[in-house]
Amino acid sequence: MKTLLHLLRFDMLLMARNKVFVVSAAVTFIYILLFRWLSGFMPAEKVLVLVIFNDPALLGFLFAGVLMLMESNENTLIALKVSPISLTQYIFSKTIWLSIISLICSLSMVIATKGMDFLILHFCLSVLLSTSLFAFAGFYLAGGVSNFNTYMLRALGGILILSLPFLGYFEIGKMEWYFLIPTSSCIVILDHSLNMNHSITELIFHYSLLSLWMIAAFRLTRIGLQKISLA
Repeated sequence: MKTLLHLLRFDMLLMARNKVFVVSAAVTFIYILLFRWLSGFMPAEKVLVLVIFNDPALLGFLFAGVLMLMESNENTLIALKVSPISLTQYIFSKTIWLSIISLICSLSMVIATKGMDFLILHFCLSVLLSTSLFAFAGFYLAGGVSNFNTYMLRALGGILILSLPFLGYFEIGKMEWYFLIPTSSCIVILDHSLNMNHSITELIFHYSLLSLWMIAAFRLTRIGLQKISLA
């Protein structure tokens, strides 16, 4: 626990040095403006889900991958072999910070656009779980990559696949068609937190499904990073 706390402090300084907090605040402001513009063309409730969902996606995929690339180039992962820090602590520390930042930004967006008329527990869980899922994916995709451009090509493909459930959300096909994609559950839970339009049975199903995806994603990420650290 003490090691994890020290690592959290180090990662906070790392993110501050690389302007992660500043960029996140700027992106949040842009998303609020984007929501106000898009809501003139599309249903405001669905636009809000789309805009807020993009915040965990950006933080998880982009920042997790960039941080991973920086430390990979500095041989940090290889150095973990002779340090008291475990891969699990390494992954959790960065994921915790990215999730906290994403939650603050997402809460700022929803309160600025909707006030307090939402289910805060489901909202917070959807944002935290979504950010963690994207962070795990970002770490995994950045593994073994040596430059930012290569990572962005991988990340773009990953984002496109994980965004497919929005086709069902905007009624291009049925939402059920996309249930095998992890983010479909994130979207359903986030949608319920804002619009309160899903049953308890649906929520239990999606929380359970998302939990399984989270476990699988974490294990896959850990295996991927372990191969790098042992290289």
